[in-house]
Amino acid sequence: MNQERFDALTRALATRQVSRWQALKVLVASTFVGTFPLFGARDAGAKNCVEDLQPCGPGDVCCRGACRAGVCQCVPPGSLCSRKQDCCLAANPDRATECFEGVCCSRVGQRCSQDSQCCTGRCLAGFCSKAIFEKPCTNNTDCPADYVCLQGKCKKTKPQDPPNPCVRDCSPPPPGVPPGVPPGVPPGVPPGVPPGVPPGVPPGVPPGVPPGVPPGVPPGVPPGVPPGVPPGVPPGVPPGVPPGVPPGVPPGVPPGVPPGVPPGVPPGVPPGVPPPPPPCMVSCNPPQVPNPETCECECPISCNPPQVPNPQTCQCECPAGTTACGNECCNSASCETCDPTTGRCVGCPAGLTCCSNGACVDASSDDLNCGTCGINCHVECNFSGRPKCCDGICVTNATSCNDEFIVC
Repeated sequence: MNQERFDALTRALATRQVSRWQALKVLVASTFVGTFPLFGARDAGAKNCVEDLQPCGPGDVCCRGACRAGVCQCVPPGSLCSRKQDCCLAANPDRATECFEGVCCSRVGQRCSQDSQCCTGRCLAGFCSKAIFEKPCTNNTDCPADYVCLQGKCKKTKPQDPPNPCVRDCSPPPPGVPPGVPPGVPPGVPPGVPPGVPPGVPPGVPPGVPPGVPPGVPPGVPPGVPPGVPPGVPPGVPPGVPPGVPPGVPPGVPPGVPPGVPPGVPPGVPPGVPPPPPPCMVSCNPPQVPNPETCECECPISCNPPQVPNPQTCQCECPAGTTACGNECCNSASCETCDPTTGRCVGCPAGLTCCSNGACVDASSDDLNCGTCGINCHVECNFSGRPKCCDGICVTNATSCNDEFIVC
């Protein structure tokens, strides 16, 4: 083993790009060459390439495959290749592999596990088959000769019939008829002109249309007038513009309005300034006045919540169902009462529950509101025994909560 190959082998082992089995084969082969230098010298003289699984370096040519990770290696079927020698099994006639269309593939009759390993593109029952070539493709250039790309697969084309040299009537034309003129065409009529079309009339022009009139122009329209323009409209006036409107003035702009002024802006208002709101045409009963933004009758005052303006008197008052207490409004439905000392609303004392009737009750002992508002112990105990509320639970047959009782 020379110094260059030893360095290549060392680099391959250091980068771990060679498997342990390949490294063992390389070491055995190197030992064999070192032990029998005469055979190695004779072999080196006979070949100018590096054998498979032998160390290689820059400038070395591999007998098969290419120099990968410092060792000559071949590629299995289904891998990319540039020559037949790149494929691992190309030298074994029993398991022949070809480099076809840049991919290593097996011949017909060789073992396979998937379609991509076969040159024919078809693996049947573990062997490459002579079935129709169906190589994956995107267009016809991906397929070999005599194949086309159909539905993503290369399909072999059907044989075509030979071309017929006589594609027209080879009999001689009648006397005086130029060659190539169909039978029955009058003399001087150009090819492709339908029967009955006067000479000089272009194809597709309806009968009676004067010469030079473009297709689709109604009769009587002067030359140069675009289709759809009413009679008497001057040239250049857009469709729908009333007569007398100067050019460039948008439709609907009154006469005398300067360009760029939005519709409805009074004269003299600078650009970008919103026009003033129109005056409210409503009449309100005092003390209400019109709101200039909504034009609705409102009170001209603002109240501190929870007070609201009275729509009749425009005075700040508490809402209906509440009572004024200083600057607050006490809600009796929430068991609120006015404390005259502080001028504030206060609720139920601690330990009491406010019921919907506005009464503060002790739900732990109230027979009519036991546990929560509305739980009547007489009803819960079916009006039997001596109903009583003990710690928020309806019981019966008890004079006091300290006696033995029965829970209803």
